[in-house]
Amino acid sequence: MKHFQRHPIAKYTTLKVGGYADNFYIPNDREELTELIQSFGSHQFLLLGNGSNIFIKSKRIKKPVLMTNKSLKDVDIDATTGKLRVGAGVDIRKMIADCLRVGLRAPVELLTIPATVGGAVYMNAGRTSMNSSISDNLIEVEVFDGKHFTTLSRKECTFSHRYSVFHRRPQTTILSATFQYDRIPSDVIQSLKRTSIEAAKDKDYRNLASAGSVFKKCDYQLMQSLRGTGFRRTGFARNTPNCIVNYGDAYAWQISALLAYAYVSHRLRGKQAILEWQVW
Repeated sequence: MKHFQRHPIAKYTTLKVGGYADNFYIPNDREELTELIQSFGSHQFLLLGNGSNIFIKSKRIKKPVLMTNKSLKDVDIDATTGKLRVGAGVDIRKMIADCLRVGLRAPVELLTIPATVGGAVYMNAGRTSMNSSISDNLIEVEVFDGKHFTTLSRKECTFSHRYSVFHRRPQTTILSATFQYDRIPSDVIQSLKRTSIEAAKDKDYRNLASAGSVFKKCDYQLMQSLRGTGFRRTGFARNTPNCIVNYGDAYAWQISALLAYAYVSHRLRGKQAILEWQVW
């Protein structure tokens, strides 16, 4: 296991903004991760996968930060039954690619989302425009609460739009998820891949640092009107509504100012905005 103190963590996030962690851990495997969590007892900690959907506005993170994408990376696929069990640290794009290789109808609509399986399950990641979410074909989730290993069914996870029960259980760590996918012809798979990639190819978040969709609930027309506004280093994306991009060396206070402006703009119009990002 690697352990760093006063460790800069902006580089581990897709937005590329943030301060440092007092203690930053990179466990090598599942055993090291769960033993570390167990050692914390009732003390709180933070989990970091691919670093998407996270805005680190603090200069200093006092809680221990645990990186999961090195320790929970097993993929077990049964091509005959279409069932697969995937470690929470596996990149969702790798999971999809592995499924496609054996002819399973994985959620190719999510190919452009830079999340780990654990992060995707936590947020119930999806593409609203393509009516697809990670939870659509989920069977169960294996979790660890620091004392016990348990398994939650899809129903027990209480998924809704960009939400799961894990939002109310911050000290519960997702270890793996099990899915069930149908077999489909290879030509259908290729068509689905092309459609997904084509839909996202011109989006700013593909080429610039971004944490993904800012709000899970907002006024779409209002967010359209904010496109291209902001600072020299950061601003609302020019061609992607509801997205903030980092043009290079953005400051956390600038991101905070953009969020505040969006919130105030919603309130002035009697609208509601609910943040999708996690804020540390």
